[in-house]
Amino acid sequence: MPYYSKDQFPLYISSLPRDDPAAASEGDEVDDSDDAAPVAEISSPNRPSSSISPSGGIGITDSVDSSSPSSPCPMSTSTTTSAGGDEEMVTLPTSQTPLSSQVENNHNVSSPPQTQVINNLVENSPSTSTTMSAGDTGDDTSTTTMNTRDDSGASSPTHDHNGDDRAVTMDLISDSNQNEDISFPEVEMARLDEMISNPRWVVPVLPGSQLEILLEAAISLARRDNADLRCEPCQKFIRDGLTISFNKILTDDAVSSWKPDIHKCILRNSERLVDLIVLKLDQDCVPLLDLLAVLFNPGNKFHSYNSSRQPESYAGPDCIGEDELYARPPEMRMVKGWLVDLINRFGSAGGFEKLSARFTSLAGLSVPIAFAYIRPFGCCADFLTRHTVETWLAPILVAIPAFLEQLTDEELKKETARSDMISSIIKCLKSLQLVRTNDTEDGMRNLEIFRLKMILRMLKISSFNGKMNALNEINQVIQNVTSHYASHQYRLDDVEYLSAKRIAEWLGENSVLQIVLRDSLHQPQYVEKLEKILRFIIKERSLTLKDLDDIWAAQVGKHEAIVKNVHDLLAKLAWDFSPDQLDHLFECFQSSWTNANNRQREKLLELIRRLAEDDKDGVMAFKVLTLFWNLAHSNEVPTEIMDQALSAHVKVLDYSCSQQRDNHKLQWLNKSIDQLVNDDVIWVLPAMKHIREIFLLYPEGVNKNPPAVYRHNVVNKMQTDRQLIVKVCDSLNSYMDKVRAYVKEKGPMDPGVLKLDGRYSHLDQIRERLNFFRFLLKEGQLWLCEDQANLIWTCLAETPAYPSDREMCFEWFSKLMGDDPDLDPNVTLPFFEGKILTFDATLLTENGLECFERFFRAVNVSQKKLLVKREDVVMDDLELIGTDYIWRVILHAGEDIANRAIAFLRSIFTALGPKLIPSQAEVHEDFLSCCMDRLKASYDTMRVMEKDKDSTNRVRQEVTRACRVLRVLHEYIVECDSDYGEERAFVPLYRAARGKNLTIFIRFPAPGSRNFDDLEISTHATETPLGLRRQMTRQLREYAQLTTSFKLEVYYNGENVDLSDDRRTVQQFGLRDKMIMQVKITQNNVTNSPDSSEESSGGSPSHFNTSGGGGLDGPNVDLEEILPSVMISKNATRMEFLCQLSALGASIGEDRLREGARLLLSALPRCRHTEKSLREAFSFSPLAKPAPYNLLFNHTDPAVVLYRLEVLYTMLFPSLTGTVGVEVAWELLNNFFISGGALSVVEMLTKNNFMPLADISTKRSAYLAVLRLTKAVLTVTSLLVLKVEVDGCGQGQLLSERGRILGEAMKHIPNAHAEGALRTMAEHVAKSLHCYVKGGGIGEGGGGALRGMLSAALERSLPDAETIRLLMKLAGATASGSLAYFSSDGHQANREPFEEDVFVCEEALETLTLSFILNPMALEQLVSDPNQMNGFIRQVLFYTQGRTIRFTANEQFCLMATKATGKASVTTFFIMVLFDILQTSAREVPHQSRDAFHLLCNLLRYAANFNIPLDKHEQFLADQIQWLRQVKEYVKTNCEGCVQEDLLEGHISLARDLTAFLSPAKKFELGSAPSCDPSRGPLITEILHEFVFPWSRAYSAMKRSGEVRVDSASSPVQICTTPTTQNCVLELVMSLCTGSYPNMKLTVDLLTDLFSYGGEGGSSTDGALTDWEYIPLVGNRPPGGFVGLKNAGATCYMNSVLQQLFMVDSIKRGLLGVEVDAEDGAVLSEAGDELANNKDSEATVDSGTAEEERKTYNVCILKQLQNIFGHLALSKLQYHVPSGLWKHFRLQGEAVNPREQQDAVEFFMSLVESVDDGLKAQGEEQIMSKHLGGLFSDQKICKECPHRYSKEEPFCVISVDIRNHSNLPNSLEQYVKGELLEGADAYHCERCNKKVVTVKRLCVKRLPPVLAIQLKRFEYDYERVCPIKFNDYFEFPRELDMEPYTVAGLAKIEGELVDAEENIGGAP
Repeated sequence: MPYYSKDQFPLYISSLPRDDPAAASEGDEVDDSDDAAPVAEISSPNRPSSSISPSGGIGITDSVDSSSPSSPCPMSTSTTTSAGGDEEMVTLPTSQTPLSSQVENNHNVSSPPQTQVINNLVENSPSTSTTMSAGDTGDDTSTTTMNTRDDSGASSPTHDHNGDDRAVTMDLISDSNQNEDISFPEVEMARLDEMISNPRWVVPVLPGSQLEILLEAAISLARRDNADLRCEPCQKFIRDGLTISFNKILTDDAVSSWKPDIHKCILRNSERLVDLIVLKLDQDCVPLLDLLAVLFNPGNKFHSYNSSRQPESYAGPDCIGEDELYARPPEMRMVKGWLVDLINRFGSAGGFEKLSARFTSLAGLSVPIAFAYIRPFGCCADFLTRHTVETWLAPILVAIPAFLEQLTDEELKKETARSDMISSIIKCLKSLQLVRTNDTEDGMRNLEIFRLKMILRMLKISSFNGKMNALNEINQVIQNVTSHYASHQYRLDDVEYLSAKRIAEWLGENSVLQIVLRDSLHQPQYVEKLEKILRFIIKERSLTLKDLDDIWAAQVGKHEAIVKNVHDLLAKLAWDFSPDQLDHLFECFQSSWTNANNRQREKLLELIRRLAEDDKDGVMAFKVLTLFWNLAHSNEVPTEIMDQALSAHVKVLDYSCSQQRDNHKLQWLNKSIDQLVNDDVIWVLPAMKHIREIFLLYPEGVNKNPPAVYRHNVVNKMQTDRQLIVKVCDSLNSYMDKVRAYVKEKGPMDPGVLKLDGRYSHLDQIRERLNFFRFLLKEGQLWLCEDQANLIWTCLAETPAYPSDREMCFEWFSKLMGDDPDLDPNVTLPFFEGKILTFDATLLTENGLECFERFFRAVNVSQKKLLVKREDVVMDDLELIGTDYIWRVILHAGEDIANRAIAFLRSIFTALGPKLIPSQAEVHEDFLSCCMDRLKASYDTMRVMEKDKDSTNRVRQEVTRACRVLRVLHEYIVECDSDYGEERAFVPLYRAARGKNLTIFIRFPAPGSRNFDDLEISTHATETPLGLRRQMTRQLREYAQLTTSFKLEVYYNGENVDLSDDRRTVQQFGLRDKMIMQVKITQNNVTNSPDSSEESSGGSPSHFNTSGGGGLDGPNVDLEEILPSVMISKNATRMEFLCQLSALGASIGEDRLREGARLLLSALPRCRHTEKSLREAFSFSPLAKPAPYNLLFNHTDPAVVLYRLEVLYTMLFPSLTGTVGVEVAWELLNNFFISGGALSVVEMLTKNNFMPLADISTKRSAYLAVLRLTKAVLTVTSLLVLKVEVDGCGQGQLLSERGRILGEAMKHIPNAHAEGALRTMAEHVAKSLHCYVKGGGIGEGGGGALRGMLSAALERSLPDAETIRLLMKLAGATASGSLAYFSSDGHQANREPFEEDVFVCEEALETLTLSFILNPMALEQLVSDPNQMNGFIRQVLFYTQGRTIRFTANEQFCLMATKATGKASVTTFFIMVLFDILQTSAREVPHQSRDAFHLLCNLLRYAANFNIPLDKHEQFLADQIQWLRQVKEYVKTNCEGCVQEDLLEGHISLARDLTAFLSPAKKFELGSAPSCDPSRGPLITEILHEFVFPWSRAYSAMKRSGEVRVDSASSPVQICTTPTTQNCVLELVMSLCTGSYPNMKLTVDLLTDLFSYGGEGGSSTDGALTDWEYIPLVGNRPPGGFVGLKNAGATCYMNSVLQQLFMVDSIKRGLLGVEVDAEDGAVLSEAGDELANNKDSEATVDSGTAEEERKTYNVCILKQLQNIFGHLALSKLQYHVPSGLWKHFRLQGEAVNPREQQDAVEFFMSLVESVDDGLKAQGEEQIMSKHLGGLFSDQKICKECPHRYSKEEPFCVISVDIRNHSNLPNSLEQYVKGELLEGADAYHCERCNKKVVTVKRLCVKRLPPVLAIQLKRFEYDYERVCPIKFNDYFEFPRELDMEPYTVAGLAKIEGELVDAEENIGGAP
């Protein structure tokens, strides 16, 4: 049966899996008898370790030096002789190079893939070498012995066959198709397989050994009518053992170390191999033919070593003729006689006859088979005789080409895609043809023609590999025809048959170039082959213009990689082009512009530029420059292409190597200037850009090196020669004339759209010209002259075509006057005065003002009116040039510009120079006078036009100007006050009165600030942060006894707080009461001087002249007097005028003016005149006139009244805390009462229609001032009445009822903390007044008003009912935000109150409380008429939208109800009213009911504590309980949290406080007694089970029953879901238990039952609670909706990974959806946290294997993760304790210690693997890999050859370095960058069979749906022997584009194409 193709019989074509060799019997013994036959063998010594080769097979990594047989390396030959002296063992080292590679290297003939099987047959084995020996005893029997050798060389017997029969066991195989028995020595074959497959391989070659036996057996079977075909062991031997054995003994490097006898044995076995091959030669047995090629290869190791051996079959040319021989030595030096003998043996056995006969018919012939037949003889062609070739091989030389020509295109494409066999066949044929004598030349010519024909076919139809082979063949042909040496002495040179001219003609005639250009141009190695062909064509002058067109067309519109490769190709070849070809190429360039896109044009420009870079002669550079210039100046070219062409033009000028480069620059520079001079609007801008770019090519610097040409020299030269600046200026003016004419003709257009030249917009035209101007000035170090400056300003600023022109002009001149001005200093002042100061101020913009400011500074600095100080200027002369223009801008420009001008004016006039500092007062007075004059002018204008309706707009303009002047004054004053920076005696009005007290706690962190206790700082709301800082400094110095200078650093919540602000109050600054701030003290170790200010110890430095300053000793009054704010306050006329301005603004409805004047008044200290008038008015001297009443209320100006009220309050309650100031305030307040001023204030709201002409804002501020004064007056009056009541009681008598009530009330009113200063002053004044009254001071001399006031108070008629009703009405109006309707009977609907409304309402409520305390009868009357009081309470407490108002109302109503009258009826009234309000209105606005509930609860507690009866308390309690039960049902029907929290908390609190009215029996009946409703239990049970602990109840029931109820209907629902409501309802239970033992016992039993899990019924103490503050494990989920994981000590790494996995919804749902059998996994323990294996699989597995244990473990971990995810998703646990995972999880086989930190990524990887393995064990989809798993591509990219290798690697996390990387993209970029393998580390390329420089990198081939990234923050420090952590800053984007880090993305970046299988898509 013949052998056919690989597809039919893989036995002879490819390697089949080998069966395991038969194991020898273990019971055999070693025959140590002396008569054992001597045996010898080939073996390998201690083999090196194996490694994985790039192709995936096994290769040997070490090799032996074959040139030194006696080398003492471990792999040298060793020989062992037995006791008998005849036994010999040879140790054989292994070879590194695979056989196939050696064959290719030696003969340049590619071996088929079949021989590659050799590399895959070397396997790892134990570190012992096996040696086998066999001997021939001369009879028919032999003995085989196996020994094992250890590393020491000692041998130990292992086994042999039964001793004396010496027979080789033969296994019999029965063929089912024949009756004969076919036997083959399988035991020997198994031994051979074992020896040759061992890493320390052995090939037995001696006579009688396994190889000989097996060869003889195979020959025997082959001779028996091809019986070997029916013997599977024989086929296996031929396929595996035979091939491997002969490849080793013929090609291994160890050949040179064997003894001659061994070589002779190899020769004898080779002869047997030849016999076997001849027998099977007609059967197409490819493995044997491959072995024949190895055997007949003259270059193999065996023949090379034995090259001097003389042949036995050839005695010389004289002894025998060639006709009688098949082979003879080609030369006598290296005769290689044994190869000659083998060839002759092959011929003698009929091999050549069979070979010739095989090719008489081409049936069944394929390319691999033909190659297998011809290759052995192509290798040894030099040894064949001519007779042999002519007789036997000549037909083959004809048959094979005929066969190849008959191949179809598909067959040819298939064959060429796999290898280059066809080329190898032709080479073999050529080798044989050279041996022939007849027709050798014609035959070679025909073969070359045939070769070219096959190459052409391969080019046309082949795949990429085939085309590469064809291109290699073409290049080989080209190399042959262009070389002039012969490679072999017997081989005729190919030049004789193919000339270069003929090849060039053939390339053209067959359109080879066009074929090659069709595809594959994206492959760089493909283009490299093409380049060689093109260079040959160019050299032969055969490149036509059509060929150039074809080359250019090959890249047009193609992929960027193709474009790049073709452009690179042209750039390399262009230097060899002829002038015509080069011109034609440039024509191709120009013709491509039309249809090319931007990217293609960029590539094209780059190509053209590269052509000129290396040009040293300048010819190519000039051509390229001209091309770019013409291209840029073509009208058809788009603007972007023009810009690109000019940019490339400049690059050529820069990079050109031409000697004339500098001349070229000047030449093209002048050419561009010519275009500028021509003033063609189309080319002006390109010319300017080009000129600029050429200028930039010159280096910067000064003329230190004369030969160098610097940039400024060239610019100066062009300016001198060509008047460049003048030309540019004229061009601008000309262009603006054209634009203005165009706009006049066509009308206005968008300047961004208008394009006079068709290319650039108008904005670009102006911008580019101005930029070019500045460039010339800067780079040429030139001044802008006056004429050009005036021209630019005139055409752009004064007569612009568009506003944008003016804007760009402003911006340009601003830059011109920068730090290094470019305007001629001599023309700066004339230009400023002639152009800028005459410019219309209304047209100024921000840039215009910036321009003005820079000119203003420059001009005044030049005139020495301003002095430069550091980075700013100070004023040293009042007569500044341009000040009037600043005022014009302020008064006439737009709002934003005016604000900026105001800031500029302030900065100039508040920074005084050394000349003006001594005369600060005059400077301030001058500025103030200027401002006041302008204000008066505006005031007079507004007064004149006020009543003229036609002058409304003019009035508004004047108002605007007046407001701006007021803003100038305000900012000027505030800036000066802020710069002063010292303590003030005259503080601004807005902080002159003491605010509510604040307490700030100062905490000192231990590091750097010593261990101080917390320091308490008392301040008030109107203190400034700077004042607070001073107070801190003062108290700290006293507290810590610091004597050195120090600095304070203040922090709040870790952020630095700057307390140097002296403009805002602490309340405005954001400081709150009880705030805790941290202070760090920094010591300066410098002793303080006595006069050092406190700011030297921490404050900011003062910018005000404080020479002789006061420091810590108090304010410096003399220095303060010259502050502008104090100067104004001393001028009564100015202060009154400001009040008039405010009144005018109110009267004409201009709030801006009113608020501006009031803001300025608040920034000023109190008016000295007003202060003096008030002091005189409140003097109780009989001569004091006018009376206080007339002074305060008879003035017609509301603004004056308001101001005086505010001043009065600041005088009575000043913010200054000094002793003198306080005593003065006490005296004034005392006089205020005695003179009747206090009574006037109380009566002010009700008499004479308070401020009838005032607007709402003024009236609101006046109400606030009056209410504050009234509250203070009533406070003093109450304390005075109390002292009178106490004084009226005799010694030992009880205090009257009123005195007792008043005394109790005054303990709480006003607030002891917030109003501490008011209480202190009120107590002091009350004491003084009481002494005054007792001393008889009330008489005719004064004090009548005080007497009347005291009498009214004692009679309980102060304040009267009208005042009280007005207070109630005022509070209601401000609470609803409708103060405007205060005078009407009703109010509008509720609105959000203003901030001042809130203040007024709070003061009104506090004043109302004091009024009820002084006049309790008024409250009793209101209670008797509940309608009015009911509505008031609803409005202020419930309906108002002001949260602060509701809180204040809660406090004040509680005081009214409990402290005002002392009567229970009042308290009961409030309770009943509140019950009515809450029952009827609470559900309307539940979010506003909290304060009403709190008030009612407080009153109920008060009533219960003081035994005030409440008739309906039981009904009220029943209503609340019924409401709660209704809510319970509502929540169960809907969902948890559906009831508003404030509402639920309020009703529970009411129920709690109402239970205080119950007796113990009633409490028992309500709390513990069985309910009449059988569906409900006792109330306590109902509360604990359903309101608070429903889940604990369900959990406890589950623990007892062991059943889990999962139906939604029975799922517990918790009513109280927030901590606040839970606390309230538990307090309700506590209230029921108070005084009721049964309720207490029931509660204890219920709680024990709920939370004691130790025994049944909760009776066991094992589960007793041990924590005093117990938090139930089970409860409602937190408000955020997530449940936490408990940390066992150091399990944060677990928790973070588990929580992240849980947040991946697909993983969570996937795992929870898997059903795991409980028997395969694990079951839950009591708490659901501990695992208990049903079969105790961890301790003992029933004879289970390790695999079963692993499976059980994985399923257990899967179950644990499901348990954790289930709790996190649905559990009502407050947190979950994953104790089961702690117990069972293993890292690297070891149990984890929960108190030991582990690596999170290691845990993540182990968890993912275990969960997937568990899922796999359950037959489920591997969810973790599906969602987290991706694929890496481990790439090795050879840089010296076109090959690349890649291998897939799975991953589930990417670990990136963060060190030296600031963000994630940078880290990922470094991750895929890879490393360069070079030098000793270079990679061995399999295809090139050599080491090459290679890039090894890892990139993403397929992205997972969820990508996990690890930031590697830890690194091991080997010096310190510990891990270190990097806390580097690292950021990552919210959206990460992973494409640049993938295979496809990198290929796209690098311009390469990716195979389809390499570009596997991933998740988005």
